Parts: sequence; C-alpha cells; structure tokens
Amino acid sequence: VRREMQRMQELPHLQDIGMVALFDQGHVIQESLNTLLQSGRIGVLFAALVLFFFLRRLVMTAIITLSIPLSLLMALAVMFFAGESLNILSLLGLMISVGLLVDNSVVVAENIHRLHRAGLPRREAAIKGTGEIAMAIMTATLTTVIVFLPVSLVEGEGQFFLLRLSLPISVSLLASLLVAGVFVPLSVY
Repeated sequence: VRREMQRMQELPHLQDIGMVALFDQGHVIQESLNTLLQSGRIGVLFAALVLFFFLRRLVMTAIITLSIPLSLLMALAVMFFAGESLNILSLLGLMISVGLLVDNSVVVAENIHRLHRAGLPRREAAIKGTGEIAMAIMTATLTTVIVFLPVSLVEGEGQFFLLRLSLPISVSLLASLLVAGVFVPLSVY
C-alpha cells in the first residue's frame, strides 16, 4: 500500500493531491504472524518430545512427528485452492490443530507396532493394523470435524472470523486422517 501511494503521488495528474497514511497495521500484523509461526515451531518440538517420552522409539517418533507438517501442508494446499489466505486467524487455526494431528498417527503406528511385536511380518502388520482401527480413527476425526464445521456457518459479522478459524482446523484434521491411513503404514512398512 505504501508503494502504491508513492507511485500515485508521482503521477502528474495527482501532484496536487496530498496523501497521508492514517493507520498502518502492517508492522503489527507481520509481528503477530512471526510470533504465531514461532509458537507453532515450539509446539511441534514439544509434541515430538512428548511423543518420544511415551513411545521411547526414535523411528516411530520421527514418523508420527512428520505427520504434523504433512497434514499442515495438505491443509495449506486445500486452503490455497479454496481461495483462502494466510492470516492471523488461519494460522491460529492451524496451530490449534497441531496437537490434534498426531492422534490418528499415534493410534495407527502403535497398532502396527503391536501386531509386528506379536509376530506378524511388517507388511502384514501394516495392512492389518491400519484396517483394524480405520473405523475408530475415522469416527473420532469426523466427530471432531463435525464440531468445528458448523462454526463456519454462523450468520453475521462473526462468520468471517469463525470461517477463517474452523476451515484450517477441519481440513488439517481430515488431512491427518489421510496421513494416518496412508503415510504412516507406508513409513512403518
């Protein structure tokens, strides 16, 4: 906007018109976005540490931790093609979903590991382990998505804000379901 104002002031037919920016939130918005991104990185790091503390297996922790950025990347792609932009609300929605994204992957990975420890070959454990709990993780994920999606249908001024918050959460949760059903079994196999 500042650049455009300078360009307009240089136009010959606008020389006599004075323009002054009364309120510029660019710096505040940029600072807020940087803070949100930094908080997101810290959240992913803590999620990885908690996973490692409970799983005590580095490879499994790495696979599950990688499901977070993969789900977020899928959510960003859907948001891009839906015409949504990254703003403070959508980034906040993505940050909120970070903790929810690992649930499906943890359940799938643990079930595959349990079956492999019981004596099944890796490939069979991956197929059977994912199949056994597919309905359970789908039900749990869709239940959470169903809670967030109607929020975006609120009428009035709040709809703009709530849509920017609920869309990233819902899409990233659906992406985590896909990652847990495809990426995790392929990585474990």
